[in-house]
Amino acid sequence: MRRLVLAALLASGCSPDRGGFGQGPPPSPPATPSPIPPATPVREVVVRAVPGLSFEPDLVRAAAGAVLELTLANGDRQPHTLVIEELNVLMLAGPGQEVTTVVRTRPEARGSFAFYCRIPGHGGMEGRIRVSPPG
Repeated sequence: MRRLVLAALLASGCSPDRGGFGQGPPPSPPATPSPIPPATPVREVVVRAVPGLSFEPDLVRAAAGAVLELTLANGDRQPHTLVIEELNVLMLAGPGQEVTTVVRTRPEARGSFAFYCRIPGHGGMEGRIRVSPPG
């Protein structure tokens, strides 16, 4: 009976070398992000989550079309997120951790974009990225 079940599983495509029984094929590797053209200057920006439920700085200035290497540095004893909905950014840093992502502002972007921590009870943790015309 065991041989019959094993033969049926192998015939159906379930095998240890395809991700284990019942798991199907292994997942595809993640897509690699498109490289930043070499002529594009990248500006490093560090936003710190500090005790007292606030971000420092709480205002970041950027030119439209800019590329920012944005780091969330968590100097607090609890986890924090940094969310910028309009720029599709979601970062999570545990206590004492730093996480970094690359953010590109659209060339036509203008105005002020809110960033905030979305962890329940952290409602006062917010700031803004002010995007102005290049130049």
